[in-house]
Amino acid sequence: MLFLSGCSAVKVAYNNAPTLTYWWMDTEFNFNDSQTQSLKDKLAAFHLWHRKQELPQYLETLRQLQALMNGPATSEQVCDIWSQAFEHAQRLGEEAAKPMSSIVVTLTPKQLAYFAKQREKSLQKWREEWLDVSPEERQKKRLKQVLDRAESLYGRIDEAQTNALRQRVQTSIYDPQRNDRERLRRSQDILSVLREHSGGSADRLSHVQAELTALSKRSLRSPDANYRAYVDELTRESCTSLAELHNSTSAAQRRKAQKNLQDYEGDLRLLIAAPN
Repeated sequence: MLFLSGCSAVKVAYNNAPTLTYWWMDTEFNFNDSQTQSLKDKLAAFHLWHRKQELPQYLETLRQLQALMNGPATSEQVCDIWSQAFEHAQRLGEEAAKPMSSIVVTLTPKQLAYFAKQREKSLQKWREEWLDVSPEERQKKRLKQVLDRAESLYGRIDEAQTNALRQRVQTSIYDPQRNDRERLRRSQDILSVLREHSGGSADRLSHVQAELTALSKRSLRSPDANYRAYVDELTRESCTSLAELHNSTSAAQRRKAQKNLQDYEGDLRLLIAAPN
C-alpha cells in the first residue's frame, strides 16, 4: 500500500490473482488433477471475498495516506498506517484458512516431500542473497530497495535525501541472521502442520482450519519473544526513517506523491466496481 509498483501493473496483477496464486502454489506442491479444479474454485471465491470485503478497507487506508502527504508526518502516524496493513494481513490469513483446510487434507506424502525441497531452495536462495555477501554489498542492496520504493511514490530522490537514507541503512539494527532463523522456523512450522493434517478426514476440517489460522498468526507474529521485540524495534526504525524522508520532500515531490496516490485510488475504485 505504501509503495505500489504502478497503476496498470496493480490492476493486471489483481484481476489475475487467482490464476497467479494457483501457479505459485502449484510450483510449491505440484498438485494432481483432482486437486487442481477444487483449488481454482476456492481461489476464485477467496478473490471475490477479498474484492468485496478488503478492497474498500484498502481504500480507506489509502485516503489516510493521502491526508498524510499534505503536511509533516510523525513516525507514529506512519506506524499507524503500518498497523492497519498488518491487520489486513491478519484477516487474509484467517479467511484463507477456510478454503485451504480442504486442500491440506488431500496432500500426499510425495507432495509434502516436494514442498519441503521447494522451501529449502527458497531458504538457500535467500541466504545467498543476504548472508553470503559482504556487509557493504548487503547495505547497498537495501539502499537500492528503499530508493526504488521511495521513488515509486515521490519521484526522483535527491542526493541529500539519498545520503540520509544511506545513513539510516548503515545504522539499522537489521540482522539477516535473525531473519534467517525466523524464516527457518516458519518453514519448519508450516511443514509440521501440513504433515500432521495431510491425508486427514473431511469431518475434521474445522479443526484443520483452526490449526491453519493459528499457523498464519504465528507466521505474522513470531512465538519467539526476542524476535518479536526485534521486529517491533525494526518497525519503529522504519517508521522514523519514512517520516524523516517525507518531511524532507519538496513541494514538487509531494505533488507527485499525491498524484500517484490519487491514481491508485482510482484503480481501487475500478477494481471494487468491476467484480468480473
